[in-house]
Amino acid sequence: ATLTPTVTQTPTKTSTPTPSQDNLREEWEPLMHHSMLDLMVCSIMRDMAEASSKGEIAQNDVIGSVSTMTMMIELLNIDLQQGDYPLAARFLIEELSGELDAMGVILDDWFEEELKDSEVPDLLDPICLDIVETTDSIEDKAKENGVDESTIDEIYGAFEEMLRDAAGMFGGFGE
Repeated sequence: ATLTPTVTQTPTKTSTPTPSQDNLREEWEPLMHHSMLDLMVCSIMRDMAEASSKGEIAQNDVIGSVSTMTMMIELLNIDLQQGDYPLAARFLIEELSGELDAMGVILDDWFEEELKDSEVPDLLDPICLDIVETTDSIEDKAKENGVDESTIDEIYGAFEEMLRDAAGMFGGFGE
């Protein structure tokens, strides 16, 4: 009997391509900016309530700003539900949505004069802190999914520049 050599193929590892930092930034930046915008809205309204309680802002200006911010919160929440955000961050998106809802209730009560200006900062403080924690969790989740520190820094830098431009629109609140 003659032995015939057999050729065995060594299995090759199939590598999944690693997304570039540009692709990762494109995927995560909108959600990171969204959470930072949510925090900006919370901070602006908190600062405005405090200034209003001290008589530093005319009541008509407060009413207009609260009305505008309430609409903004509704739009931000719609965007969270309809936006194209990373699936890996779904539970964090739900947290942000809940935080926006809680902020919206406070602003509605404030607008309807069920809350005094002096009560609003203490009610918004824990929500603002929750948004900070959610923003930190989004950053952590982005890092877990391959976003490196320099890309995170670029995302924050781009938002800070946008924030400086936007702060002027609200009389400097939230700076």
